[in-house]
Amino acid sequence: EYAIERLLVIRRVLVHGDYVPKNMLTSERGILILDWEVVHFGNPGYDVATFINHMLLKGVRTDGSRRGFVRMAEAFWRAYRAGVPAEDVGLIEQEALLQLGALMLARVDGKSKVEYLSDEGEVGDARTFGRWLLRARPRSLSEVFTRYVHACGAS
Repeated sequence: EYAIERLLVIRRVLVHGDYVPKNMLTSERGILILDWEVVHFGNPGYDVATFINHMLLKGVRTDGSRRGFVRMAEAFWRAYRAGVPAEDVGLIEQEALLQLGALMLARVDGKSKVEYLSDEGEVGDARTFGRWLLRARPRSLSEVFTRYVHACGAS
């Protein structure tokens, strides 16, 4: 409930709303962002949480790619942090942490479930991790990444 409240109250930046790799094209000139249908003025942590959630959920699969997806999430967070004013990084990280657990649970138990997690063990791992995110309230994304590798296995 609190995570939803924060999305409704904080309106600081232009939020894409579906900031995931399928909506990005790369070229020599940079990245082109597609699919602007849910863009809005809102919470600066939402797009960060959406992208990281996508990476972590992809990594839950049992195909040996967990560490690679965590490295992508870490690289994304480093690059994102480098592009915003230093005084905003803390707020963005805290908002992303709050949204991350809610998004993870929404994508395994909500109306828009991810199609690539079909094994009940994988879904259970994601569900458990999403619940941990909401209950434990980790202090940093670095803590999340470390816990994720250990909680979901080190493959």
